[in-house]
Amino acid sequence: MKPPKISTILKSKDPIMYIYRYAKRHALSKDIEDIFINLCERDENYYMLIKYILRVCKRIKKIEDIIYNKPSAAYNYARIIKKCRWRKAEPYIMKDPELACLYALCVIKGRWRKAEEYIMKDPGNAYYYAKHVIKGRWKEAEPYIAKNPIWSVDYAQYIIKDRWPEAEPYMKKNSYWAYIYAKYVIGNRWPEAEPYIMKDPWDTYEYARYVIKGRWKEAEKYIKKNERVFRYYTEFLEKLRTK
Repeated sequence: MKPPKISTILKSKDPIMYIYRYAKRHALSKDIEDIFINLCERDENYYMLIKYILRVCKRIKKIEDIIYNKPSAAYNYARIIKKCRWRKAEPYIMKDPELACLYALCVIKGRWRKAEEYIMKDPGNAYYYAKHVIKGRWKEAEPYIAKNPIWSVDYAQYIIKDRWPEAEPYMKKNSYWAYIYAKYVIGNRWPEAEPYIMKDPWDTYEYARYVIKGRWKEAEKYIKKNERVFRYYTEFLEKLRTK
């Protein structure tokens, strides 16, 4: 089969996909390969460049020179194509906390200390890095994680596996995460957080059911603000009385 004419390629609705589909069956000539690479660069379609390399099974320096400073593409190239570290791309990958965390886990397969200053400032990725890469407490990142109730509760539950006093002033002001912390970490009532929890009807009901495991008289005026939740609450109390 003759290679497609360049004019035919450029007139197609999706020239990138047109060339790629042809490459799945036939080797590309140098001029068509260059057109494909240039089109992908123009459209910032770096994913297709990586797919193309996988297809042709060869290293293409021109593609590497395009994607080494594009964090997502560079990470995927290192993980999927090189299957090892790509030092040239690391200064760019490390500045994206999520990709830096994944690079440490999937490519380096261990701590990446040069990137930690970027990872630790993002609470979610700092927690993920501590759990899956360090596999334990990460003291330097704790001041950042502590201020985010979502991740600080998970950090306390799965990494510290105990109460985390330094984070509690931030946790207690979020009704849902205060309830989760009381249920799964403290395992009992958390009086300091109750003024915040009781202001949300649903969290109040959950706290009464799963933490207090009984009536929460002081909070009932808040539960009553939501008719459906108050019905669940009264049904729960009725079941307790009939046991």
